[in-house]
Amino acid sequence: MIEGLSNLKYHFIVIFLFILTLTNSASARKRHATALNIHLNFNECVNCNSYLGTLKGCNPDLEIVFWIKKSQESILKEFLKAFDLREYSVKILREKSSDSSYKGSYCIYQLSEDFKFKFSLEELPKYDRIFNHIGNSWPNPKEIEIDKVPLLSTNLRTHTEDSLVIRFDYVLNKVVVFEIGNKIAQTREIQLPGSLKQEIFRKFDLDSIFYYSVLPYITPYNKDKLRIQSVFWRKKECWVSLALPFPIKEQNDTAIVDFIYLVSLSANGEIVQLVECIGPVNINAELTEIDFQDGFIFHNGDLVTCTYQSFPENERTHPMLAVAQIKNGRINSLRPLKSPNLPESYLKDSLFYDFTGSHFTKNLYVMYSYPKIFDFDLDKEWEFNTQLKLVDDLDADNHKNDFDFFMADAIMIEEGLYRIAYAKKGDFRIAIYDAYSGALLIQDFFRPKRIFSNSIRFLDSNTLHTIRTDYKTIYLYNLE
Repeated sequence: MIEGLSNLKYHFIVIFLFILTLTNSASARKRHATALNIHLNFNECVNCNSYLGTLKGCNPDLEIVFWIKKSQESILKEFLKAFDLREYSVKILREKSSDSSYKGSYCIYQLSEDFKFKFSLEELPKYDRIFNHIGNSWPNPKEIEIDKVPLLSTNLRTHTEDSLVIRFDYVLNKVVVFEIGNKIAQTREIQLPGSLKQEIFRKFDLDSIFYYSVLPYITPYNKDKLRIQSVFWRKKECWVSLALPFPIKEQNDTAIVDFIYLVSLSANGEIVQLVECIGPVNINAELTEIDFQDGFIFHNGDLVTCTYQSFPENERTHPMLAVAQIKNGRINSLRPLKSPNLPESYLKDSLFYDFTGSHFTKNLYVMYSYPKIFDFDLDKEWEFNTQLKLVDDLDADNHKNDFDFFMADAIMIEEGLYRIAYAKKGDFRIAIYDAYSGALLIQDFFRPKRIFSNSIRFLDSNTLHTIRTDYKTIYLYNLE
C-alpha cells in the first residue's frame, strides 16, 4: 500500500513538472512573440494600402497578422496576391467591431500584452529598415564563465573592442580585460609600468628633485600615484589617459595640479607612445579644458575627445567634441568637431548637469542622460527624445530630476540605423532607431538582476553583453 502511494506520488510530481514545463514554455512563447498586427480598411484607395509592399523583405521572425471581418476573408486573400508576402496569419474581428468604415488602415506593433504601439499604414515605410532587424525577443543569454574573479569596485566604466571587454575601476585605479572565448572569459589586469613616472619626468623635463621633496607630504592624501582617467583599446594597444598630481610653486605656497598624459601600452605592458597635455588648450581663440574622463577614441587616425570651455564660476557651457593635434609628443591645439548642445534646462540645473556624462564607442559619442548620439563616420548628431515620448511615453527632458532616463549604449547596425540600450525607471530597453526616417521601435525590455547596469554594452551590432555582480559570469544576448 505504501509502495503504491509512493509510486502515485512520484507520477504526480512528474505530471506536475511536465505541466509546469508546458506552462513556462507557453509563457515564453507568448513573451517572445513579436507581432505586427495590420488592420486593413478596404474602403481606402488602392495606393493607401500599397505600403504593404514594405513587408516583403522584413525579418522572418516578425509575426505578421492581418485583422479583418469574417466577410472579408476572400477579399484579403485575393488582395494580398499582388504583394507576394511571406507567411502571415489572419484573425477575425467581431462584426460589431469598434473600427468603423471611415477609419484608415493602421498597424499595431505588439511586443507583449502590456506594450503595443499604433501607427498608420502610410507610416509603414518609415519602419522598413527596422523590421529587417527586429523579430522575436532574444532567447536566454549564453553564459560565459569567467576564469578568475577580479577584485573590482562598483565605480566602473566599460569599453568593448571585438571580443574584449575592458573594465576601468576609478576607485581602485586599475584596468581589467576580459577576453571572451566560446565558453570561458580569460581575465588579465593591465599594469602601468613601474618606470612610467620616471619616463614622464625624463621626456617632459619635469623637476623630479622638487617632486620627491614634496612627495612625503602628498602621499598620505593618495596623491603619489598616477591616476587612470579612461581607457581606449586600439588594435593591439591599450591607450590610457593618466593624471599625475604634481606640485607647483605659487608665491609662498605649493599647489598640487593634475598634469594629464596619454600613454599607449603594448600587450606585454611596454610603453609604445607617450603624449602630454598640460593646462587649457587654445581652440577658436578660447581656452578649453580637455576632459579625458568622458573618454576618447581614435577615429581615422585622429584623437577625438570631449572638451569644456573654461568659464567663470557658476556658469556652464555645452561640451564640445574636438580633434586633438599632437606634435612632438604634446597636444598643443584642438580642432572643433561638434558641440552636442543640451537643452538649456540642463545647464540651469547644476545637480543634473554634474550627472551628465558620456562615453565613446568605435564611431559614436553616446550621452548618458539625454537621448543623443554623435556619429563620427557621418559627422552628424541624432536626438531621439521626441521618438521616446511617442513610443515609450518617456520625456528625458521633463524627467531629468528623477533620473528616470539613462542611455547605456548605442551601436550602428548600418548607415543611419542604430541599436540602442536605455533605462526607464530601472527597466532596460533595447530599441532600434532609424535616424533617416525618424522611426524608433523597442525590440525588447528587461529588468536586470544581479548584473552591473554599467556593464550593459554592445560587443557588436547583434550582441549585447552584461556581467554578473559576483564577476563569475558574462551574459551574451543574441539580438538578431
